[in-house]
Amino acid sequence: MREHSDRQATTTLRARYERTCALDVDAQTRECIEYLQNPEILIAEFTDSFLMAEAFDAREQDFRSAELPIAIRKRQTDDAVRRLVGAPRLQVKGFEPYRFRYVARDIVPLWTASSGMDGGDLGDRRRFKGLDYVAITQEPNPVPILGVVVPCEMNAPYLSLLRGLTCLAEVSTESQIARVNRYLFRGVIQCPTPFDLHILSVKTDAKEPPPAPPLAQLTRDLAEVFSSRVREEWHLPNLLRHLMCLEMASPRSEFDGALYALWHV
Repeated sequence: MREHSDRQATTTLRARYERTCALDVDAQTRECIEYLQNPEILIAEFTDSFLMAEAFDAREQDFRSAELPIAIRKRQTDDAVRRLVGAPRLQVKGFEPYRFRYVARDIVPLWTASSGMDGGDLGDRRRFKGLDYVAITQEPNPVPILGVVVPCEMNAPYLSLLRGLTCLAEVSTESQIARVNRYLFRGVIQCPTPFDLHILSVKTDAKEPPPAPPLAQLTRDLAEVFSSRVREEWHLPNLLRHLMCLEMASPRSEFDGALYALWHV
């Protein structure tokens, strides 16, 4: 059964992410600790979101029916994606061999042309609640990549991890994989397929960057716990291969396409 909603779909995990965006760092830290102490909560929210997304079938609609107004893009994130687009080749140092190519940007998994949002609302949702970029690995059996950029004002990737997991739940259903394969990857991926998830930060220009808060390490711990637990869920498909936190050179440095793996699970 295909569902065509006139409103933007909101899954359980997306609702959690939107609430968390309004929290300060201390409150985010407490929430992350709660997840670590009770990982079944995050797994349940992710599973529920995946099951909600299964009812959404827009496999015959492209993701890019409208362009994002340039004026509302966040400059730091936009610059990071533009550097990916312009690089002669993309690879991850410290996680070799791992090469990939850019495919598309500004993708909201459950957005359709019939969502009924005006231009301003569409732009806000597409920019801040979706994927900053989509890519594909360069290997014999290529794997699709979902990428989110950590905002420059954040020195811990917790919110970006939640956003990435939200989008993963919304894009990894059977109909959505068929949709991305048709419109984004032009049929080159083998279905069903797992995804790689990138959380991309940009190195600061500061000579002495501020020390990372406890939330940074807690986020890595949560990513490891989630990656391990989600693979044990028998009723979910094999939907996650690598979850990686990457770093790009500062905007003042020349970018040759090399990213560095801060951690991966």
